[in-house]
Amino acid sequence: MLFIKADVSNENDVKNMFEMIDKKYGRLDGLVNNAAYDKINSIENLTPEEFRKELDVNLVGRWMCIKYCIPLMKKVKSPRIVNIASRLADRPALDSVAYCTCEAATVMLTKCCALELTSKYNIKVNTVSPSLTLTPLAKQSYTEEEIELTAKKNPSKRLGKIEDTVNAVLFLLSEEADYINGENLNVNGGILLV
Repeated sequence: MLFIKADVSNENDVKNMFEMIDKKYGRLDGLVNNAAYDKINSIENLTPEEFRKELDVNLVGRWMCIKYCIPLMKKVKSPRIVNIASRLADRPALDSVAYCTCEAATVMLTKCCALELTSKYNIKVNTVSPSLTLTPLAKQSYTEEEIELTAKKNPSKRLGKIEDTVNAVLFLLSEEADYINGENLNVNGGILLV
């Protein structure tokens, strides 16, 4: 097992990460782009630096990881990339302009990469967009009242569990998902229906 500490918004860190993976394994079968940052703030109060930080982590970082993993993925038969976005890729939220913008852009990043990388290297690229899941980022970003209200509004009457997202990702990384490409799989219990 290999643990690498890297800032996905830093190009040198990303390059070094994939160089270390190359040295240890010589290949990469799957990439899950799961790094995220969210600064809840109104459009008026959000600073350009805060907006850029979200873009750098949530969008540019995902793109750089894809860019620098390609040489390793070209060495395997059925390489897969799964980007983790959010239900907020499809629905705007108050005080989350930067985050919603990044998540919507991630869905398009997935489609563009799927189109280009599958035809060239058979690299399948998909997105998983979970609903509110009680991760450390969610606990930092939402009040308890907002979390409870979201659970009550969901047709499934609960929040997402980490396992819900993990199971979707594992499926998209598997051979069973070989004909799924460029898609955004919403894992949200039906919250986008209300």
